[in-house]
Amino acid sequence: MKKKAWGRCILVFFAIIFMYLFVVGGLNYVVDPLWNFRHGISIGKFQQTFDERRQKTNWLAHHPYSKDTVLFGNSRVTIFSPEFFPGDIFNYAVGDMLPLEYGPFLRHFVENNRGNPRSVVLGVSLRGTAGQFVNWVKTRRPAPEEYIDQAQRASSRYASLLDYSLFRHSLRCIGNDEATLGAYVRLKDDFFVPTKEAPIPFAEMEKRIRIGIRANSDVFGEGYWYQSDIPDYQEMKQDFPEMDFIVFTTPVSSHVLRVLAKEGRLEDWERWLRELVGEFGGIWHFMDYNTITSNDDYFVDTSHFSTPIAHMVVQRIYGENEEGIPEDFGIYLHSGNIDAYLEEMKKKLQALSEDA
Repeated sequence: MKKKAWGRCILVFFAIIFMYLFVVGGLNYVVDPLWNFRHGISIGKFQQTFDERRQKTNWLAHHPYSKDTVLFGNSRVTIFSPEFFPGDIFNYAVGDMLPLEYGPFLRHFVENNRGNPRSVVLGVSLRGTAGQFVNWVKTRRPAPEEYIDQAQRASSRYASLLDYSLFRHSLRCIGNDEATLGAYVRLKDDFFVPTKEAPIPFAEMEKRIRIGIRANSDVFGEGYWYQSDIPDYQEMKQDFPEMDFIVFTTPVSSHVLRVLAKEGRLEDWERWLRELVGEFGGIWHFMDYNTITSNDDYFVDTSHFSTPIAHMVVQRIYGENEEGIPEDFGIYLHSGNIDAYLEEMKKKLQALSEDA
């Protein structure tokens, strides 16, 4: 009798293990929220991000691709659809991405590329110069090399299938649809970037503006100190001398510009622009007071613009289909015009602060 009881216990134990492997591992494989596999996503294809660095790094490691361009930037840049650009581009932008991450992730993109990559597009932000923020992120986030190493290990790829927290995320993905805010749309060998629609209802936008002003005051307030990101760009250019670099500053709403002026950060803003122009020869600049940034209807919060504005940015940079884009939205800054531009724009931004 005891042997039979033990036998039943062993059978139940293995049955539970089998069910766990079948249900958790099976669903994680089918939904594939970490972008490790190449099969078509039949359920749960609308996937909200939870670790974009890992997801996009995995995608490059496990999907054959031939891309001629890569795009880097923070969360503002994640909504730039590859369809906006000429050629074939991979959007490697992720939330709070810093310039110090560009180089390692660029190397990962190039080494796994079956084509001949020739250009890098950088959507840069003044937030990347906030020394206290950069140091805070560096102590709390794995280095790019750790993400890359993890993506290249087969053991990590398959072990993730048994992750119960990933299983819970897979269940959430199944409950999503095309209206899910910030969801990527997964296909077999590609993914569509999330969209952001505006305008936001007035009461909700007022709330988001208050939150955004506080958040930007925290970043650019008395704790801010300028940390140049030029060494990161110089190292990247030295490692990839054959690449063409296209640089643009990301638009922000006038509320953020007002914070910069009130906190006395216009000199840092100027230094940042001068350093970028000096390093790259010229940049496309959208982070100033203009027809778009002064209108909240084009933004989903103080720091993030809507998808149509992202499209305008690309159209301005590449000089395509510019009809309907305000003339004051986007200027190519270079050594010949930056002095006059800064003199005029700093007056506007200072007046903006005084009118608050």
